[in-house]
Amino acid sequence: MFLLADLPASRALIYLLQTPIIAWGFLPVACAAGTYAVMSMVLEWLCRQSFMERYLIVYPGDAAKCEEANSNTDDTSELKQCSQTSDAPPPSPQHTTQTIRQVQAANNQSNEDSFTKKTMSLSFQRRVATHVLTGPSAWFGGVAGMLIQQQVVFKHDPSAVERFALPMSAGQFVLQFALLAIVADFFLYWGHRIQHQYEFLWKRFHSRHHQLLTTTPIGSAFIDEVDVTLGTSLPLLLANLIVQPQCLTYLLYISFHVSNNVLNHSGLNDCLWLDFVTLKRLPFRAKNKHHDLHHRYGNYGKNAKNYAEMFVIWDYLFGTLRRK
Repeated sequence: MFLLADLPASRALIYLLQTPIIAWGFLPVACAAGTYAVMSMVLEWLCRQSFMERYLIVYPGDAAKCEEANSNTDDTSELKQCSQTSDAPPPSPQHTTQTIRQVQAANNQSNEDSFTKKTMSLSFQRRVATHVLTGPSAWFGGVAGMLIQQQVVFKHDPSAVERFALPMSAGQFVLQFALLAIVADFFLYWGHRIQHQYEFLWKRFHSRHHQLLTTTPIGSAFIDEVDVTLGTSLPLLLANLIVQPQCLTYLLYISFHVSNNVLNHSGLNDCLWLDFVTLKRLPFRAKNKHHDLHHRYGNYGKNAKNYAEMFVIWDYLFGTLRRK
């Protein structure tokens, strides 16, 4: 069995999973917030390590400007152009691909958030992310998930409450997890795409996230609450309703989804061991550069590219794929 039901800890877990308000209301919110906190901290640290600099995404234009500037160390004006704005301190002449990306990311923090007119410092980005992941929009998703289970799934079959909490075989878990990932990603693709296609949704909500021209792990949750509801909460709730996975599968998928989203914003690409751990080497999985390209060249409403989060197949099928 996937869980050993006769162990005290397992019996306690099963009891919690049989309580809808905890299993389908509180725990999904806690999983999302906790996973973001851990993954953003770990990936921010990794991005600053010298042994990871070879994997940081730097575009040819940025590298060329820095190479030109490096040929004349007395000219700091060109070094400033390595970043996306000229009001941030230039990198040192002895730059690496790491410093190019880090300076660009630092410039996000010197810009003004057009929604609140506050400077988008790292602490401000963290506060926005914390509010999004633990505030009203998060609890809307939690309460909606609990109500769906109670009023749709459990209403006509009370025994399902216990069945959805019981242990499962490894095969059942893998099947449910795979189905959930595929179905959810299909809805996530469209939840993302409509916020680019419809001008009102783009200007009022989704454009806030795209103010961060250079993506970072912390910035992955710098997003409007309505945006996260339309683009994440509703797609996951629909996928849960269709697949009807056991509770533990759903919670683990939420953690995996959030981890994948934070990783997509890290700027790290083609790191073999990291891709292996995060299942990025599976067929049709979108590399981190896939989403990085979306931010780099898709900071506008209609007809952007690379909307998919987990599986690149959706962009391929619906004609929105950009490879470079």
